[in-house]
Formats: sequence, C-alpha cells, structure tokens
Amino acid sequence: MIQKFLFTKNNVNKKINIPKSKVVGLCHGAFDVLHLGHIKHFKEAKKFCEILIVSITADEFIKKGPLQPFFNSKDRAEALLAIEYVDHVYISHSSTGEDPINFFKPNFYIKGIDYIDKKKDFNLIKEKKACAQNNTKLIFTKTKKYSSTKIINNVLNKYSVEKMNIIKTIKQKYSLEDIFKIFELAKTKTFAITGEPILDEFRFIDVIGTATKSPIITSNYISREVHLGGSIAGAAMLSEFVKNVLYLLPVNKIKLTKLNSNIKKKFFNTNFKIPKKIRYLTEARKNKMFQTNIIKAFKPNKKGYENYLKKINYFQKKYPFIILDFGIGLFNMSNKNRIRNSKFFLNVQTNSNNYGFNYFSKYKQFSYLSVNLKEFELNFGKKINNYNEIKNFIHLMPSLPFSVTLGSKGSVFVNKKKQIIYCPSFFSNIIDTTGCGDAYLIITSILVNLGLDDEIVPFIGNCFAGLHAQNFGNSKFPNKNELLNSLKYILNV
Repeated sequence: MIQKFLFTKNNVNKKINIPKSKVVGLCHGAFDVLHLGHIKHFKEAKKFCEILIVSITADEFIKKGPLQPFFNSKDRAEALLAIEYVDHVYISHSSTGEDPINFFKPNFYIKGIDYIDKKKDFNLIKEKKACAQNNTKLIFTKTKKYSSTKIINNVLNKYSVEKMNIIKTIKQKYSLEDIFKIFELAKTKTFAITGEPILDEFRFIDVIGTATKSPIITSNYISREVHLGGSIAGAAMLSEFVKNVLYLLPVNKIKLTKLNSNIKKKFFNTNFKIPKKIRYLTEARKNKMFQTNIIKAFKPNKKGYENYLKKINYFQKKYPFIILDFGIGLFNMSNKNRIRNSKFFLNVQTNSNNYGFNYFSKYKQFSYLSVNLKEFELNFGKKINNYNEIKNFIHLMPSLPFSVTLGSKGSVFVNKKKQIIYCPSFFSNIIDTTGCGDAYLIITSILVNLGLDDEIVPFIGNCFAGLHAQNFGNSKFPNKNELLNSLKYILNV
C-alpha cells in the first residue's frame, strides 16, 4: 500500500491509501485556467489507468510570467477535483514534475500532445530521467492543444495597447526559436566582471510599539538572513546565461561557496573592505523599517590595487567586460588610478552614501551603459519629466547604446542609430526591487554584446528584472529556464 498526502474528492487534505495493485497515472502542470483541452486530456489519460493523480505546481514555483498563477493552489486543486476523471490532486513544491514522479512512482506519466516535439524542454528532460529511474512509462495524449496562456493574455488579462504594440513588434522580428537561439549563443561566451562586493543582511523584527520612557520604537528580534550583493550578485546572475564568468574580486579572500562552478574567481589584495548593509524589516510583511551601513573608507594597497586595475585593462581586450560601480571608492578615477581601456559594459549607481558624487561621466567612454532615471538626471543636473526628453541628451553621451531604467514603468533603450526605444514593464506582482537594476544590466549587456540593437533588448531586460523582483532581495536569482518561460508566456497572444 502506498500512503500519500493528497487532496481527494471525499475529504480534502487527507492521507489516503493507494493499493499497489492499482494502475496509477500521473499528470502534472499548473492547470491555472481550466478549459476544454484539459478535460479532454484527463479523459484520455484516465483510459490508461485506474487511478488518475494530477499534481499541480505550487504558487511560488510558477514562473511563467506576470500575474501567474491566476488562481492559487487551493482553488486550482478544488477545480480539478470537480472533474470526474481526476481522482486525487497533489500540490508539488517544485518547478517540474520530477518530484511527484519520484513521490508516487506511477505506472504512467502522461503529458499533452504539445510536448511530443519539445525534446529540448528543460523540465521535460528532468521528468524523462525521473520516469526512467522509477520504471514509469511516459506517454502523450492526442488531444488537440489549447493554450491557457492565450486565454489569460487575450481574455482574462488583456494587455494595454502600448504593451500589445511592443509584443507585435517583437513577434514580427523574432520567433520563439530565434529567441532561444540568442540564449544558446550566449552560452558559448566567456564574460569578465568586477565591482564592489557587498553583503546584504536582513534582520527581521516584530514591532512592539513605543518605549514607555522615551519616544523610540521598540521591537523584538526574530531572525536574520545574509544575501550576496553587489558584484557578487552580478556574477551569479551572469553565470546563469554564459559559458564561463571570470570574476575579478578586489579582496584578498572571501568564501563564495554558493556560486555556480562556471565562475572563475581571481582575488586581488587591494585593501578594500567589503561593505555590509543591514536592513531591519517586519517579520510578517517584510516592510523595510530602517537601514544601517558598515562602510570603511577605501585606502588602497598600492601594489595590489595597481595590479587589479592592470588586470581589468588586460581582460577588457580578451572578453566582454562588465563593471558594477556602486560608488564605495573602488573606482575613484583619479588620473593615477584610471581604467585605461573603454570596452566595458557599465552600471554606475547612486545611493545615500554617494549622492551627488558618483556620476557615470567619470568614465570617458564605454561599450554600453545602464543607469536608472535618477542617476541619468544627476549626471546632467536636469529633471526629466518624460522619457522622450532623453533625446535632448543623446549628443552629450560619450558612447552608444545606453539604457535608462524607469522602475515599474519599464525602460528606455537608445541604440547605435540614436533611436529611443521605450518598453513598458509586464510585471506588476513585485515583492522587492533590490538588485533589479543589476539584473537589467547583466542580461542587456549580454544582448548588446551579441549585436542586438532593437526592441528585444529592453523587452528581455524588463522581463528579467521583473522576474528578479518576484524574489525577496538576492535570496534567489532567476535562471534561464524561468526567463524563457516568461518570454513564451508574454509573447503567446
């Protein structure tokens, strides 16, 4: 007897016994918006088995695109149980069907007809391997394909005219296969990256109220998390898309065991002290209450720092090179300590520690620049009320192309032809924007390096930044498969 914890028709959240003598079939998916195609799929699947289990992906693991899932896990489970062919529903806390296959070891794992030709599908490859390990036969139904994504995009969640125009333009120039080939090409590249490494510490508290003897807010400490930030986060995101990452660290030593194995680290004893940003947040809603910074003045070790800058200039000639300048003194750009070459992709950030002092104009030239609107305004000392006004500053830019990110409103990409290309954001379910600017720079730098110079750059940039914003801080970085799924979702109209 196999005992599992399932949603069942007679008693929700019940442990039930599945006799080993019974033939068990398993279907897996999000099954977010049920339609006729799903019902026909389950009807055909039930012909292969006596007991049909449908496993659904839990809400937090669905990375198909903006506003997904449309219905939460419990609602999706209840809807599936109303279908006569479905015996049990299981909520899977993973992004593929691999876990439920290992969990149930069914006789049959049943996929829809649209998966027959998806030989390179990342999830299906994992599921096939799990089937082989559990002596489960993979079969495909012959039911006509219907698209939940199209139903959501075209009926339940219509995009604005502005967003539809962008989608139309992208689809006229690129097929999904073209987009997949872009990422396949990126995977053949080696990139180099540097910048200030930063540690982001989050301390979770429970706010009690004001103290009785003084007007201060008191709280109880609950827990803490430490995330890898700054250039470390940049290197981690970059490693998801390229073959190898050469990471130049301006520190003598730091443990970075969580990074992907394709990151090759080179350490330099510059005497740079890794800054730590400590944020205090409420435990329940993760509202940011207060922040303290531990930042020591950079007094460089002459020999180590000169060697570090020398290697930056050297590796610019060999690889596409990304510089993340967080304005903590590492790149002061004095005549003596200037980065000599100009073949790099750049982000220069403004924050409370360097407000009014860290401008991208300190770099005389670059291959590509990505900054947010405030950083762009500060550089020229002018307020920009509409993104079209960026055209007034193009002639002042030392290099093209460049991007200006606009937060929830999307981004502007100015290409080599001096065309201003605006792309709105397709994500509104934002959890935290920490690291989103870095995410945008990383993915768009890859695209620019591959020679892309049109709407696809800000479109993919916004999608990747939007995906990153669905996570808390830098606790998790979106991977290539999640990004491709989001692009497929948005373009499927």
